[in-house]
Amino acid sequence: MFAVIGTTPLRNAIGAVFFGFDALTINAWPLMVLDWSLSRFDELTKWAPQVSQRVRSLTQECGALDPTDSIYIEPDGIGSSLASAFHEAGHDEIEETPPPLAKLMLQERAIGSSAYVARGLVITTAPAYEKECTFQSITRNHLLAQITSFGISAEDPESSELFSAWCLGILLALESPPRK
Repeated sequence: MFAVIGTTPLRNAIGAVFFGFDALTINAWPLMVLDWSLSRFDELTKWAPQVSQRVRSLTQECGALDPTDSIYIEPDGIGSSLASAFHEAGHDEIEETPPPLAKLMLQERAIGSSAYVARGLVITTAPAYEKECTFQSITRNHLLAQITSFGISAEDPESSELFSAWCLGILLALESPPRK
């Protein structure tokens, strides 16, 4: 069980995508997108404890055999602010994204993760698929909206915090060996 944090500072947005990794491949899908969360960056101190608690609750709800409930953040930019907020929220399992993955541009993350999605190795669970929230006066499933609106040839989209975290989570879980 793990979460990946993505940010879009210009939009004042921060997002988390929660994953469950079935290392035993009991299910047909080894990686499941379980939930997602989106907030304004200026609400980080309220949001970080909610994300920490959600990772822990998903670990229990899913009966994870490995109780590790890591939260991955990118080491550059606002990473130190994120790490501090999660530590203050009592979450000690903060992992820095391995540098080779952290350095990938959004388009490279999308291309790298698309092979796993195309092979059917990633599934979005019903709760994550059906979830909607209001962010910046827009109510929708922001994760699916960001995934489906992305185009490789387009410039970096204005809103990509969830999409970036989604791609990164897929690469972290399914790349073997992971880029280190």
